[in-house]
Amino acid sequence: MLRSKVLLILFLPILMAFQEPQEGPETLPHNLSDHPRYRVTDLGLISTATDNIGPALNQEGAVTGWHPNQLNEHPTAWLWHKGQLRILGGLPNYPDTYAAAINDKLQVVGIARSAQDIRFMRPFLWEKESLHDLGGLGGSFGAALDINAHGDIVGFSQLASGFTHAFLYHNGKMQDLGTLPNGDFSIAEGINDHDAVVGISNNAPKAASRAFLYAQGKMSDLGLLPGGSFSHAHAINNAGVVVGWAATADGDIHACLWKNHKIVDLGTLGDSPSTAWGINEQGQIVGSSADRYQHQHAFLWENGHMEDLNRFIPSNSGWILQRAFRINHRGQIVGIGRFGGETHVFLLTPLANRSQAALAPNFQLTDIQGHLHTLYDYRRNLIALFFFCGCQWCHQCARAWAAVQQSDRLPPSCLTLIVFTGSANDARTFLQETQLDAQHTLILPDPAMRVALRYKALVCPRVFILNKEQQIVYTNDHASDAPRKATGAAIALNALQAVQQLTQEAH
Repeated sequence: MLRSKVLLILFLPILMAFQEPQEGPETLPHNLSDHPRYRVTDLGLISTATDNIGPALNQEGAVTGWHPNQLNEHPTAWLWHKGQLRILGGLPNYPDTYAAAINDKLQVVGIARSAQDIRFMRPFLWEKESLHDLGGLGGSFGAALDINAHGDIVGFSQLASGFTHAFLYHNGKMQDLGTLPNGDFSIAEGINDHDAVVGISNNAPKAASRAFLYAQGKMSDLGLLPGGSFSHAHAINNAGVVVGWAATADGDIHACLWKNHKIVDLGTLGDSPSTAWGINEQGQIVGSSADRYQHQHAFLWENGHMEDLNRFIPSNSGWILQRAFRINHRGQIVGIGRFGGETHVFLLTPLANRSQAALAPNFQLTDIQGHLHTLYDYRRNLIALFFFCGCQWCHQCARAWAAVQQSDRLPPSCLTLIVFTGSANDARTFLQETQLDAQHTLILPDPAMRVALRYKALVCPRVFILNKEQQIVYTNDHASDAPRKATGAAIALNALQAVQQLTQEAH
């Protein structure tokens, strides 16, 4: 009953054509892999998820969601961070809470609902151990559905007139985003770090909903699949790629993406419906699709292909991954699936492919004190190998990494090696200006760029993460952290996450 009530009250306008796959004996893909791509972490039991509110995660791998409280069976929002589960509580008169999104500041947004009358709901923000009511646009209900890195929040709220409109919450104020021309209904479901917002709106009273993009003060229609009559946008990445679903000419529901004003049908795992729920900066998309037996399976779409995520986990895991809701820049995926006959939240973490990881080229350089070092000398260490020069981008990245070194997030076993394009005097100045931890940082001048050429690291700042076998398991060659395209903070954070992943795998 809980699931159906939440769907009907919160999202009735957008469910007019979406249907669940039929229940029945579950099947797994026939070609399960003996070489899994992901490690599966069980985050615990959850009640049956709604079609539009699933578990979410941030770029560091913290997860938020909701489950029934064991004492009274009311839904309760929670936060899972560094292996610890925290209950977020509720608002006065609104004890039932559903967490919908989380950012790297550990700010969580979602819905607080009245236990007596499920028609009354409030959008909430949880931060600094406290839950806050975000208010509304004049009506009796509302919901917060996504939050970006800056703390800007989107969702929907009822107006005093009774209509429902999308909102953007910024600096303590809620802005009505309106609707598509001639429409009277809208819901905002996703926001990126540039405050581009996506969701659904109609373009005439009682008309079918259409995916929209709100940017620079204007809401625009994202368009339909050929012959289709409605569409739905769930998420948008910082490159402006939008994902969701749309109706086909024959009325089926297919996952799709919108890029450069064009819509792309992502297909299915065998049958309709399929839905794209999340996208990361690398353009990897996750969602769910019916297979040919009409069972719901989680998928990963990359390089133009949709794959069943069940093929990428250990064949004896006991899991059936049903829906994948979010994917972060590290490639971690959160969703729900069947485990031990119950519905649980899962977190997938990519495994480093040891068999294919390239061996880091060995080199020898003299440090600023004149001592000779080779990379092979540090073969038992986790290594963060940076290529820096004296440019502004390298200074920015080095300062960000210095902040990481000063925090408690970097494992003590990780050594920072810096190959510096410049003289020993310039390297000393760089070390002082960026405040890198001198005790845990080895800076090696390379004015002739011999090592940089071997590593093809001519554009800086560049970072390579090496495991204890000195294999390269990560480097910043993706859109989200590419040299001179991403901020120094983004490059440092992604490098830290790669180190943390290696540490977790070792345990």
